[in-house]
Amino acid sequence: MNPTVERKVGQNVRKFRLQAGLTQERLAAKLQVEGCDITRNAVAKIEVGQRHI
Repeated sequence: MNPTVERKVGQNVRKFRLQAGLTQERLAAKLQVEGCDITRNAVAKIEVGQRHI
């Protein structure tokens, strides 16, 4: 994916996570319950555009 798009997606993930009142840890836990194998560290990297999604 395009790095600019990845940064924008990450910004949106952070924005909606904060609006929902979730920590990165809690978001990762909720995603894991739904079957997405992701860690808090991965969420953090997505939010800053350092991880491919």
